[in-house]
Amino acid sequence: MKKYRINEVAEKFGIAPSRIRHYENEQLIKCKRDPENNYRYFDDEDMLKIASVLMYRSLGLTLKDISAILDNEKSIEKHLYKQVKLISEEIQSLMRAREKVYNIIKSNNVEAASELFEVVSVLEERDNFMKKINYNQVSQVYDKVRAEDQYVVDAILKTATVHSEGHILDIGCGTGNYTTTMKSITQAHVHGVDPSKGMLAKARQKNDDITYKLGTASEIPYDESTFSLIYMTDVIHHVPDIDEMFREIYRVTEKNGKVCICTQSHRQIENRYMSEFFPGTAVADKKRYPAIFDILQSGENAGFKYFKTEVMHEDVAVELGEEFLELLVNKGYSMLHQISEEEYQSGLKAFKENMKDGSFMRKSAGGSLVWLEKVE
Repeated sequence: MKKYRINEVAEKFGIAPSRIRHYENEQLIKCKRDPENNYRYFDDEDMLKIASVLMYRSLGLTLKDISAILDNEKSIEKHLYKQVKLISEEIQSLMRAREKVYNIIKSNNVEAASELFEVVSVLEERDNFMKKINYNQVSQVYDKVRAEDQYVVDAILKTATVHSEGHILDIGCGTGNYTTTMKSITQAHVHGVDPSKGMLAKARQKNDDITYKLGTASEIPYDESTFSLIYMTDVIHHVPDIDEMFREIYRVTEKNGKVCICTQSHRQIENRYMSEFFPGTAVADKKRYPAIFDILQSGENAGFKYFKTEVMHEDVAVELGEEFLELLVNKGYSMLHQISEEEYQSGLKAFKENMKDGSFMRKSAGGSLVWLEKVE
């Protein structure tokens, strides 16, 4: 049996020795003592555990979750569900960059250079994050982690009357979690559009009664007046041109059809508990998220009639503890990559000070459902 010193282990995995010590402190691994010289060492079994920890961390899991997985490998799916925001936010950012590149290719215009610089900026902002996650594997993980929000589904179906012969469209459907739920509840003709072939491949594996097509919010591959209900969840802030998007959505919406945009208002972004410790994240996201008024105005300019705005999940008590701290330490939210290192370290310090006596409570910022209707 080979014995590895801590520096050998660190070099083999390309990590700092302090990281291995941290895993020891968290009781994920336990080194052994050589009886001949009392030196610490790791064996092949320990190396396998360290490799497993690093693999699970690359998926964004917390050390607490990893500990449970190592104790019981069957618990992996349960814990993967907690990683929805980590994966989906980064996927949507790349989707936005991809759509801009596609528009540049279509335009064949030198003036599109400004658009290209914006794409480069988006990709550079996420360079550090992309080093941690293999995006070739994202569609495999996303299928397990991006669970549909049942509250959102219920709210949509409470407002929109859907018949079994009706057609529903999910824009930016990912691997089809929302579409699958919609199909099971309504038994209607459910469709999903997404610019990722990998996402759609996973979606098709889940339910072959749902129609999936490659497309974007600005290029929907369907005929005019096809859908009685169109919805998009946490997608609109990745769409480069919402005016173009709404014109296209209007084209494929049938008379009296409804459109639901699930997003966050600027007030809700400011009220995120993340903004308390990292105020720069709110500044950055308010630039990405269109204001509710702008959504309404753009929709009305395209021909829609404003129906209503529903506010959901505001002021719900949320416990912030070790799991959330672990995500902060590892910059598990893409918004943390949009602020300076100085602000990040300051916010992290403030959060740790709040945790001196253990977990503490904050209130959720909530989200908004913006409803539009096609009335001719």
